[in-house]
Amino acid sequence: MVLQVVTLSLLVMVVYSFPTVASYDDVIQIGVYNMSLPTDELFQLFKDTQERKYEHVTEEKKRRQIFADNVRYINKHNAQYASGESTYYLGINQFTDMTYKEFAVKFANLRDEHIFTGNASIVFQPENYKAPSSVDWRQKGYVTLVKNQGKCGSCWSFSVTGTIEGQNFRKTGQLVSLSEQQLIDCSRNYGNQGCDGGYLKETLQYVTDAGGIEGEADYSYKGKDVYPCSFSASKVRATIRGYSSVPNGEKNLETSTATVGPIAVAIEVNQNFMSYTGGVFYDADCSKTSIGGHAVLVVGYGSSPSNYWLVKNSWGITWGEAGYIRMAKDRNNMCGIASRAVFPRV
Repeated sequence: MVLQVVTLSLLVMVVYSFPTVASYDDVIQIGVYNMSLPTDELFQLFKDTQERKYEHVTEEKKRRQIFADNVRYINKHNAQYASGESTYYLGINQFTDMTYKEFAVKFANLRDEHIFTGNASIVFQPENYKAPSSVDWRQKGYVTLVKNQGKCGSCWSFSVTGTIEGQNFRKTGQLVSLSEQQLIDCSRNYGNQGCDGGYLKETLQYVTDAGGIEGEADYSYKGKDVYPCSFSASKVRATIRGYSSVPNGEKNLETSTATVGPIAVAIEVNQNFMSYTGGVFYDADCSKTSIGGHAVLVVGYGSSPSNYWLVKNSWGITWGEAGYIRMAKDRNNMCGIASRAVFPRV
């Protein structure tokens, strides 16, 4: 099964704290990878760790060269981090034998939203509302464990299930992991393309019209397009009445996050995002250097060591900070995080 979760004990260790990396020596040893090793040794370790096997010698040589280029890029950036020129650091992960363009085609393929309203509403922010200085909906039980979309370009489905899971918990008091595979298999009439990308608003509209969504336990994740759709209304674990769009702007996203719960958002992802491993992600050129969009889940925000959005990704626990990324907040709408935010009405 492509879907991955972490054990409760590991979750407790990583959910409420973040790693501290302060010197260049610290970014030499990142997880199992000693970045000072010769390329061949590091590549072999990568293949063993990622269980990577290539069909042909020529393909392996190609991947080794891409891997070496990415490692040089990572080390160069981490030297800047160690000298205080960057607020985040990079590392080897499941994408390190891919070019950024290859990565973007497969994992940054969120569809550009066209004009679509459906059963939608616009959030009217409370007047004179003062948001708390920090929010973490994981501590309130709204957030399921980190999942892994695998090789399927289905980020949009994970973002949607994440925001529905939160609102379903608010309504019922039960945290149920919901089915991304149902969304992949059954929502093509709403413009979604399964593992080749999809939309946030249209997917929420699909769940509304379908009469709900099944749980992961009944409609499990396969990480590929499966035909035909096998949705069963008798197995629905959550229902929604439509969705609400958050007006553009970080203040509006902050208020919605604080008052509603986890929010589905669309962001632009660049090469540094691909290799992100820790710290507060601030990249002034994020949107300028990005060639693709990605859907994630804002589950809170904080202020130490600087203001950040707490974002749950769907690339497993070996990416980023145990599957999460802290993205710079109140810094000119970093990577467009506050431009296309939505959540379900339950």
